[in-house]
Amino acid sequence: MLKKIILSILVVYSLLGFLVLPYFLKPKIVRLIGQETNSKLSIESVYLNPFLFKIALNGVELKSLDDKHLLSFELLEIDLEPHSLFKLALHVKHIVLENPKVSFAYYKDKTFNLSKIIKPASTQETKNEKIQLPRIIVDRVSIEGGSLDYEDYTIAKKFELSLYDIGLNIENIDTDESESSRALVRFHSTLGDGGSVNIKTKITALKPLKLEGNVNFEASKLYTQWRYIQDKTGIEVADGKLSFSGKYFVNIDDLNSTSINDFSMNLQNLRVKPKDKPEDVLNLKSLHVEGATIKPMAQKVHVEKIVFDSLHVKVKRDENGTIDWAELFKNKEAKSEKDKIDRPIAEAVPWSVRLDSVSLTKSAVNFIDKSLENRTSINLNSININVFNINSKENSQLQYDASLRVNSAGSISSKGSVTHTPLTQNGNFSIKKLSLKEFTPYLQESVFAKIDDGYLSLQSNVSYSPQSKDGELLVDGGLKIETFKLSDSRSGDTLVTFDKTQLKSFTLNLFPNKLYIDEVNLDSFYVDAKIDERKVLNFAKLSKPKKDEKFTNVRDTNSSTAEVENKFPIKIMKLNVSNGKANFSDFSLPIKFQTSIHDLNGYIYGISNSKGEISYIDIDGEVDKYGSTKLKGSLEPSNTRSFTDIDFNFRNLSLDSFSGYSAQFAGYKIEKGKLFLDLGYKISDSQLLGKNRVIIKSIELGDAIEDENITKLPLSFAIALLEDSDGTIDIDMPVDGNMDAPDFKYGALVLKTLGNLIIKAVASPFNFLGAAMGLNGDDLKYVEFEVANFVILPPEKEKLDNIAKILIKKPKLLLGIYGSYSKEKDKKEIQAKKLRDEVAKRGDKKDTNTIVTLKILEDIYIESAGKEVFIGFKSELKKSYQKEDIFDVEYQKALAARCIELQIVSLIELKDLAKKRALSIKEYLVQSKSIDPLRVLIKEVKEAQERDEKWIQAPLKIEVQ
Repeated sequence: MLKKIILSILVVYSLLGFLVLPYFLKPKIVRLIGQETNSKLSIESVYLNPFLFKIALNGVELKSLDDKHLLSFELLEIDLEPHSLFKLALHVKHIVLENPKVSFAYYKDKTFNLSKIIKPASTQETKNEKIQLPRIIVDRVSIEGGSLDYEDYTIAKKFELSLYDIGLNIENIDTDESESSRALVRFHSTLGDGGSVNIKTKITALKPLKLEGNVNFEASKLYTQWRYIQDKTGIEVADGKLSFSGKYFVNIDDLNSTSINDFSMNLQNLRVKPKDKPEDVLNLKSLHVEGATIKPMAQKVHVEKIVFDSLHVKVKRDENGTIDWAELFKNKEAKSEKDKIDRPIAEAVPWSVRLDSVSLTKSAVNFIDKSLENRTSINLNSININVFNINSKENSQLQYDASLRVNSAGSISSKGSVTHTPLTQNGNFSIKKLSLKEFTPYLQESVFAKIDDGYLSLQSNVSYSPQSKDGELLVDGGLKIETFKLSDSRSGDTLVTFDKTQLKSFTLNLFPNKLYIDEVNLDSFYVDAKIDERKVLNFAKLSKPKKDEKFTNVRDTNSSTAEVENKFPIKIMKLNVSNGKANFSDFSLPIKFQTSIHDLNGYIYGISNSKGEISYIDIDGEVDKYGSTKLKGSLEPSNTRSFTDIDFNFRNLSLDSFSGYSAQFAGYKIEKGKLFLDLGYKISDSQLLGKNRVIIKSIELGDAIEDENITKLPLSFAIALLEDSDGTIDIDMPVDGNMDAPDFKYGALVLKTLGNLIIKAVASPFNFLGAAMGLNGDDLKYVEFEVANFVILPPEKEKLDNIAKILIKKPKLLLGIYGSYSKEKDKKEIQAKKLRDEVAKRGDKKDTNTIVTLKILEDIYIESAGKEVFIGFKSELKKSYQKEDIFDVEYQKALAARCIELQIVSLIELKDLAKKRALSIKEYLVQSKSIDPLRVLIKEVKEAQERDEKWIQAPLKIEVQ
């Protein structure tokens, strides 16, 4: 009977477990899910084994109310160990979930599809009571063949991500093993883009929860991740695979100990390009991170090595000056000002970061600049950068070593160390044969010039220290520019060349600013300066007008240079010049002028822009074929108006090359001649005192230039006045003036002085010649004679002796003599002489007391005027003088005067006297002073101007052969 009862119970138990319970459980579960959620559940079958305590659900699918797939699986099997219940424990032998599939969606309203199926919770308050859980033992939990489809609608283009072959294994869970555990967890999956993830975890303790394990992420295509942010940037990650692996440790009770160890990452074949464009802007062969330790909660990172291999970047600047990378990475979904929410910013705890080594190898940057008038491309290749011991800790020091090539030619390298907090730096920086030619497009933005050739080299030590008294940034070293050539970009004409410019040793200080150069060598330089037909220097025509410049700032010329604060002192101890050459041409002249100064050698000592510093100059060279030049003296470079003492000399210059200037200045060509110039400039407080000595030898003028714009000067006459017996013109021409005067121009002042000298010399040659001999020029203009006489007096002989000296010294001069007479003085004296001769002839020649007797005068008067006139004359005179003694005296005087007036002197006699005077002058010069008679010219007779003096002046005139 007992057996029947037991058998009946078993049959009923079996029927209930195998048939009845699954039959009622299936619709109950479906109905319950439908009531509690906004979803629909379907179950293919429910299996229950009451003896083995196994339950299985087959063909389960959960859908939304609109029939969209949410969750499904083919099998869920749970195997329990019932005997553990007697030990108050729940023992799960295994839980198996086969082929689960999850559809996960994130909508534009920031909600998830799975969250929408959950109905709002009841408003009834529930008491939170602490529930004591039994011991739980899980032998194994496994998920096999799972998949996940994720869709994100919150971005412009829907983002999709799929995970396949999802597997999860959990083993050996026992809640009684709190301090030590043998539990293992493994998760693995394949990504839709071909990558895979494998996570192995060991649960070493449950209370507190402690985990340790490793992660392997293999070959995921970055294109997948890029698609999620594609609408926020202008780039496309066209290729690239990412892999990483590492070990991790987590302690829930000590989160600061959470760590990721032995982390390594590899990024292979990264390729980035602009959207919808085929050309890549970034290529990276590989990025390798090795030996990283990360403690995220403690905010500590330590990386042993980071290597960027073969990074190639292309950068473009467009016509508006915008860099393409700035546009590519601009956030296209940036929030508007209205959307921005001001939140208090918590003070961030700084991370502790230590990188043992960061390297960039075999990399390149290509920069294309279209913002220039002539687009250019600069290629930086063979870039190798190594940085060691990067540490965020204060006072830590990193070391760096970098090198690159520019346009596959010149190289740049640097090596040194950097300390931060406070930031300091020490190292070296060098450039080797950097081609300057490629920088022409940048130069041409402001000038019409191009660099045809040239190489820059630099070797320097660089240090930065904000606490340094000498300056925050210090650069000292040497610089060299070789084979430099600069030309006009329009005509191709060469402007400047030099073989080498070398700064042997320089020191640059910044903040405060200062530049000190020990020595500069300028070797084999050439300068070509030209003035065109419009009187514009070629260098002045190089500047381009600024495109955006509407107003030109004009510096206040009244401000003295010394008043401007010098914020960047520069000093060059010595500038050496060797084998220099300069060509100068002036096409603005009636006759084109060209000259060459070559073999320039010398030095300038102490060049400085600081107030009060004095420079010393000593440079000499050759001019054209046989000339020479020398510049020597001292000046204050920062303000030449404050102090200048310079001598500038030229020797043996060929004058025919200066025909252009003589034609413009005086209207004549110069056939030949030699020029010597001794120019001295002394300036003190803007007051100029110039001592200019001009020596011209053997000058010969050519043809006159006919031009209405040229003012002709009597140059031939001036040359004759200035030239000595050796054919030499020696002029001392001092000039002075205030250089601060608005209209002060030194060149114009010199030309004006020279022009005035010539004009004055020609206008008053005797004054000019007399001044040269220390004589009164006005006295040389005439020879004085006694009235009615032509004999040269001794004082006049001295005057003629000086004139003879002038004629001997100035062989091109002629002397013109104008014989002169006075109608009054000479005539009266000749009349008196004739009367004396007549009285002497009629009187007793032996009795000198009776030569002029009253009787003879009365006879002469009566014979000439008549007796009646004589009687009337005498009667009238008696009326005036009543006393006898007075009458006798006055009568004799008046009678003599009447007789003199009655003597006849013709104009011919007066002119003969004038001719005799001129002839006596010539005879004296020719016979006594050996002057060539052809150089002494007797001119026409002139009537002398009536003067109060008792002398008759015979005018002299200087003429030219």
